[in-house]
Amino acid sequence: MALTNSENETFTAFLYEKANEAQKALNYRPSYFLQMLSSVGGYEAVVTLISQPSPSDGFTKLWERGRLDLSVEALVVESKWREHFDQIIIAAAENRLRSVHYQPKVISSISKH
Repeated sequence: MALTNSENETFTAFLYEKANEAQKALNYRPSYFLQMLSSVGGYEAVVTLISQPSPSDGFTKLWERGRLDLSVEALVVESKWREHFDQIIIAAAENRLRSVHYQPKVISSISKH
């Protein structure tokens, strides 16, 4: 389920792209998240953030700006990367999103990357 080193590099690049999108679209730079990506990579950063009992500051800022689609929770649940996370992480991400009335998009068919 976890990512290979190569897949984690690709996943990390995907997350950097989404952070860049948040910066351009919302004038919001997720500094702590970017530090995490740099130090531990995408997979560990996402698992760490989603495993926390409370939402991250980044999640809150994205919620306030109406862009939870850029949250790590949505990026895991709504992307092809979902298959690499265990059900506990997926359920935690879905629950956090639903707790603020964000309905995650259902991925009907997951294509290989």
